[in-house]
Amino acid sequence: MSDPWGSLPIAVAGDPTAAALVAREILARRLGRPVIICGSAGEAAAAADDLAGELVVGKDLAAVRGCRLVVLAGEAARLGEPLVAAAACVARYAPEAVVVIGGPGSNASAQAFLRSAHVGPGLVIGAGGLAGQRSRASALARAAGVDRSQVSLLVVGDEEPLLAELPRYSAVAGIPAVHAGAGARSGPVAPPGAAAHAAAIGAVAEAVLRDRRRVLCCGALIEAGHGLPTCFATFPLVVGARGVERIFPISLTLDERAFLQRAAAAIEHQVLGPSAR
Repeated sequence: MSDPWGSLPIAVAGDPTAAALVAREILARRLGRPVIICGSAGEAAAAADDLAGELVVGKDLAAVRGCRLVVLAGEAARLGEPLVAAAACVARYAPEAVVVIGGPGSNASAQAFLRSAHVGPGLVIGAGGLAGQRSRASALARAAGVDRSQVSLLVVGDEEPLLAELPRYSAVAGIPAVHAGAGARSGPVAPPGAAAHAAAIGAVAEAVLRDRRRVLCCGALIEAGHGLPTCFATFPLVVGARGVERIFPISLTLDERAFLQRAAAAIEHQVLGPSAR
C-alpha cells in the first residue's frame, strides 16, 4: 500500500483557526492541497470542514512525511514542548523539507526549532518579519496614495516593533519614497494581524514551491558577514526551492548594524527564556 502522505507537498500544523487561515492562503495561491494537522483529528477535521473539505486531514505530526514544505502556525509555532515535538518529527520524517514558522514570535520559535531539529540552517524560516514589512509597505502606500503593489522596501531586525526600514531601499513606483511624496508617513505601524501573518506565510510558501528566488525579508540564520557575527534575525533573503538560497547583499550603516545586533540579542533572549534572566 502506498504512503498516503508521500504525494502531498505541504503540511500545515497549528490550532484550527490559524491552520485554516494559512491553508486558505495556500489554496488561493494554487500551491497545492495541504494536509492539515491539529491537536486532534477532530480539530483537523473541523478546520478542513471550514474550507469546504478541500484539505486532507492528518492525525498527528507524522503526516509531514515526504512533504516539501512544512508550516507551523498558531499554537504549533510557539516556544515550548509542542515546538520541540514538531522539530523531532520533521527531523525524522521530512529532514529535507523547508519549514516556515509564522505568527508573533516566529523568529525566536524558528531559532529554537533549528537548534532542536538539527536540519540545514537554510531550511528554517521565520515569517513574522515579512508580515511586519508588508504592513509597513501598506502604510507607505497609503501615505503616497498608491496601490500596495507599487511600493517596495527592505527591513531588518526582528518583528514589530523591533523592525527597522532601510530608507535608501524604499521606493514608490521605482522612485525613492521621499521624492515620491511618501515621506510624511508618521506614527507607529500597527502590528500585523492573523490574516497578515497568513499572507506572509503564503508568500514564502509560493517562493519555495514555485522556486521563485524572491527577495523576502524573513527570519533566518545569518552567517558571519555584513560586519556582524553569526545570528538569527530578519534580513533580506533570496528564497527559493531550497529555502534560504543566499543572503541578499545590502550595505548597513553602523546604526543599522547595531540595531540588528540588538534585535538578534532580543530573539536569543526569548529562546533562552528564564535561564537568560
